[in-house]
Amino acid sequence: MSWKALFQRQRHEKDLSDELDSWLAEAEEDYLRQGLSAAEARRKARVALGGKAQVSEQVRHRWRGWSIFEWLVDVRYSWRMLRRRPLFASVIVATLALGIGANAAVFTMMHAVLIQPLPYLQPDRLALVWFGYDDAGQSRNPASGPELADLRQRSRLFEDFGAIWSSTGALTGDGDPEQVRIGYVSANFFDVLGAQPSTGRGFVREEEGAGEQGVQAIVLSDGLFRRRYAGDPSIIGRDILFDGWPATVVGVLPPGFELRFPSGSGVPSALQAFIAFPWEIERSDRGTSFLRVLGRLRPDASLVEAQDELSIIAGQMRSEHARYQELGLSLDVIDLQEDAVRHLRPALLALYAGVVLVLWIACVNVATLTLSRLGERSSEITVRVALGAGRLRLGRQLMIESLTLSFLGGAAGMGLGVLMLRTLPAWLPNGLTELGKLEMSWASVGYGIVLAVGSGVLLGLIPIWRTSQSSSLRERIGSGARRGSWLGHTLVIAEIALSTVLVIGAGLLLRTLVDSLRGDAGFRADQTLSFQVSLPRSRYPDDDARSSLARRIEEAIEQSPGVEAVGASSHLPLDDYPNWYGFVYPPGASAQAQNSLMADQRAATPGYLAALGAEIQTGRWIDGSDRAESRPVAVIDEVLAEQVWPEESAVGRQLYVDAWDNGDFVTRMVEVIGVVGHIHSHDLVRRLRGQVYLPHTQGGRPVLSWVVRGERATGELAQLAVGAVHELDPDLPLAKLRPLGDYVTQAAATERLTSALSVLFAALATLLAALGVYGVGASNVQQRTREIGIRLALGARAGEILRSVVAQGLMLALGGLALGVAGALLSGRLLRSVLHGVEPTDPATFVASIAFLLIASVAASYPAARRAARVDPLRSLRSE
Repeated sequence: MSWKALFQRQRHEKDLSDELDSWLAEAEEDYLRQGLSAAEARRKARVALGGKAQVSEQVRHRWRGWSIFEWLVDVRYSWRMLRRRPLFASVIVATLALGIGANAAVFTMMHAVLIQPLPYLQPDRLALVWFGYDDAGQSRNPASGPELADLRQRSRLFEDFGAIWSSTGALTGDGDPEQVRIGYVSANFFDVLGAQPSTGRGFVREEEGAGEQGVQAIVLSDGLFRRRYAGDPSIIGRDILFDGWPATVVGVLPPGFELRFPSGSGVPSALQAFIAFPWEIERSDRGTSFLRVLGRLRPDASLVEAQDELSIIAGQMRSEHARYQELGLSLDVIDLQEDAVRHLRPALLALYAGVVLVLWIACVNVATLTLSRLGERSSEITVRVALGAGRLRLGRQLMIESLTLSFLGGAAGMGLGVLMLRTLPAWLPNGLTELGKLEMSWASVGYGIVLAVGSGVLLGLIPIWRTSQSSSLRERIGSGARRGSWLGHTLVIAEIALSTVLVIGAGLLLRTLVDSLRGDAGFRADQTLSFQVSLPRSRYPDDDARSSLARRIEEAIEQSPGVEAVGASSHLPLDDYPNWYGFVYPPGASAQAQNSLMADQRAATPGYLAALGAEIQTGRWIDGSDRAESRPVAVIDEVLAEQVWPEESAVGRQLYVDAWDNGDFVTRMVEVIGVVGHIHSHDLVRRLRGQVYLPHTQGGRPVLSWVVRGERATGELAQLAVGAVHELDPDLPLAKLRPLGDYVTQAAATERLTSALSVLFAALATLLAALGVYGVGASNVQQRTREIGIRLALGARAGEILRSVVAQGLMLALGGLALGVAGALLSGRLLRSVLHGVEPTDPATFVASIAFLLIASVAASYPAARRAARVDPLRSLRSE
């Protein structure tokens, strides 16, 4: 049945329903006159009408679908209107797609990182426990084994506590030697975490501490299990060689298993294997803090109650141990997910605020275009009103047209969001890619639908309100242009104001990125290769053996052609290898002073400073004369020198440090032989702690990170390094073989992401605002064609017309800029947490942003102004 035939049938049934309802009303009235009640009169009337009453009910039931039919007619009409104006529809759909797509992509990031629960059993009950030393100004410190025992014995609100410490080790046999990232854990760690192996089992209590007798149990990640052992299930129960010692594979973790610990905790997500602590951690030294403690709350306990309990426990520990009293010990309980995203939350919230502004600007832009289009449809609307269309009927039609466009924009926007999510991973920092998979979820789809519906309703209300302001046909004809004009100007001013906030914010974030990359990090990363070697304890059991191998590796690589400098350190700058730091103090310091200053400590070889491109400020660097049997020496950085001996020379002074001695940390007095510039080890901008460099011969750590600088490409340097190391020890694997600049790039990844997306959003906002200025200018020129023609006929020059139109666009821009600058000043407080090296009120950024937007506004006004200047007076007058 055709639409026309269906329309006629519905009309006929409506007339029949009205007639039957009239008969039924007359019958009810007759029975009411006879004194019957209303209910009885209605019943008798229906009985009297018989079949006609039933027909009336059937028709009335079908008539209830009449409004649905009208909605379908309106949808069909809206499609016809869009096909008649494809350019108009395409611009609106593309504009909404940009706003909705960007919002969907950023919302997906936020949902994956901030909202999606961690993939563990009841993750809301997981919390990290950090030790703080308030008097030393240190927070978020790991725990020692005895401190873990204290927590287990004293707490009543936690079911249990687990602990982890990450390091590296070498797998040999079953293929080429391979260095893997290992997690040493307490036997109950997976139980506390709420995750278990998919094949085999986890650890049992008897396996913790059993490594001292040469027996170890190991759990593999799914990736290592499939890559190295081809997914062979018979590996369960077999022994493999880890650091030259046999380890029994007891389980394999499920695919996709990751740890979600916070950045800077020293626990990366991509651990490839886990081993139960081979020593009794609870019997280790109380001052050796290396455990990251994870607790699981009881079902009836809250985080606030747990914090109160641990504060009491901290007070008990201070009263029992004088050292804790001197340190000002405190215990902090932080939700695991909250702690894991604490560094990313400000950046993500800033990005989300930016895309919301982009969507607002897109909606304002579409509203401006809709008003312009509404002016062109004034004749159509006038005729519809003249034929009897009411305000509700007109409003429904306009709302359906708006919703149709918004749904098309939403569909296109979701496709654009998927495309953005596929291209974003290359820009993301490790912390973001490790905390959640960026895939369009049902939550993201629902969010996109809400945005599409909300945008459609909002955009539909504006033309509805606009048409409702006119009460007569003459008013619609005579004053429509004037009413649309001021509303269009208001929307453009709002567009420019929102764009100003975005552009200034993007400028501030860009300045932060530039400051991070151009700042003096204390070392050179160009033409430099880095790699890491973990020395197995089975073949290199003591410091002498490790130092001897390190010296031979350095000599072998240094003699290779094209190598300028080579050296090694226990820790590379900006690496995520667990940090080594401890208290430092000069001889004669008070007990309080001995527990008030911490410094990062490193073991380094003689060539490390030259390879890193750092410079000695005073004194000398470590050299070959600093042997194991020589007097203990150290090089410190400028920060520590100023803290310990302000305005005095540090060279020749003595200092107590925590040195590595064959697997144990010991307090050792060293002589300062030099002062080096501060090397940014944790952050490209901020200086967190001073630094101490000890000769590797006087405390050789088992993990060494090498730096090779040369004239060759890093790929050629890598071949030289691998060949030199394997010539000395074929079973020694190399890991993290990469340019040193990769660490710098990754350290600035968060700033790079926020600045890149902010610049993109600001560019979109500027483009949309420029389109708004152009649209209003073009609409005004069209409405003023007769006026412009008369002015030209009376002798006005084309240049005057051009300047007047440009001036009108410039006035709109100035109004928007004034509001935008005020908004940027207010919103600057929100950006303060993600800015460094620049203030939220930076004058240069404000001036540059204002100048950029002024130029964009003038450029957007010029085409319409040029068109106005070329108006033919005779043609414009004839058209009237």
